[in-house]
Amino acid sequence: MPTYLIKDKTTGEVQEMFMSLSAYEEFKQNNPNHEQVFTSLNFQDSVSLGIRKPPIEFKECVLDRIKRANPLHTMSSRWE
Repeated sequence: MPTYLIKDKTTGEVQEMFMSLSAYEEFKQNNPNHEQVFTSLNFQDSVSLGIRKPPIEFKECVLDRIKRANPLHTMSSRWE
C-alpha cells in the first residue's frame, strides 16, 4: 500500500497517510479541502553511493576511451 502526503488547504498542515488506492480515492471524494503533496524522489544506485565499484570493463572501455578522446580534459575518477 502506498503512502500519501496529504495537505489540509485551510490550515496548511501536512500529514502522511498509509492507505490503498481505492481508500485514497474515497478519501479525496469525502475531503475536498485536502490535496496530495508531491515531493522529489532521490534515487541512487549502489555505485554512486560508494557501496560497490563499477565493473573493470566500465573503467577500461568507457572511462579510458573518454580520456583518450579528450586529452586536454583533466578527468579524474573516484574508482582509480
